[in-house]
Amino acid sequence: MNEQSFSASAYNDTEISYKIQQKYSSMSEGERKVADYLLSAFHSPSLPNINELADSAQTSISTIVRFCKTLGFSGYSEFKYHYQKGVPAPLGGDIQLSSSDSISAIKEKVGNFTQQAIWQSISTINNTQLEEAITAVSYARQIMICGEGSASGIAALAANAFMCLGIPSCYIPDALTQLRHASFLEKNDVVIGITNDGYIKDVVDTLMLARSKHATTICITGRSDSLVTKYSDIVLYTTLTDNQSPLDLPITSICQLIILHLVQVGLMARNPQLSGQYARHLQALSDRKRYDYSVEHAVEGRIR
Repeated sequence: MNEQSFSASAYNDTEISYKIQQKYSSMSEGERKVADYLLSAFHSPSLPNINELADSAQTSISTIVRFCKTLGFSGYSEFKYHYQKGVPAPLGGDIQLSSSDSISAIKEKVGNFTQQAIWQSISTINNTQLEEAITAVSYARQIMICGEGSASGIAALAANAFMCLGIPSCYIPDALTQLRHASFLEKNDVVIGITNDGYIKDVVDTLMLARSKHATTICITGRSDSLVTKYSDIVLYTTLTDNQSPLDLPITSICQLIILHLVQVGLMARNPQLSGQYARHLQALSDRKRYDYSVEHAVEGRIR
């Protein structure tokens, strides 16, 4: 199969087939043999062992390992696990920048990489889980969102976005206060925990406590087997970045934000009246925190 004939529509619309499509043009001839064989076998619920795959694809074991690393996996075992479990493939910091790149080239590479990461995260979300998350927030008495580090900014932004849709929401930076707040939650409350590796203690502990109070717990994570999923009624997977390079971190945050945005847009789609119901009230609140548009200079001194 040549590069021109490669088409995503020729295969099952799976997350890994999409990943292979992204990388196909940069693969060696041997790696493409592996890609062609695997794509033709995507209807199968399991994969052969690496020796059998090498025979079937008429290539070598080392080529299969290189193929897996091209896709961002550590080797065939990790690739096989992700394939059979339906777990999102690792994204990896593969923007492939060069010191000789022009500003225009850097902009193009970052734009393409970000666009691919966003689409990859959207395409791998389980539709049933997403629908359940939208339903949960639709009936929520209040929403509590927790996250630490880079996820803290995402949590604060999401809380504001849900409030703009008329749902009382909060992000509490202090871990102890967060737990105390969770201890007062009830059945119709929702807690959303954001942790990419799924092991941030304060986030996991808050979801565990909230679940014991019969609140609905939702996590946004990159690992299907992580601790946070054990205390989550609904799991929304984002793209996992194993290496956490400086180039990966912003993309991870963007993908987490996109998932929250999907929930918010789905909420508006299911409840069209929300789009304009609070707009005038929120505009009036915002006006309290800004200068009048006729003001030309900032005013020094205490506000009276």
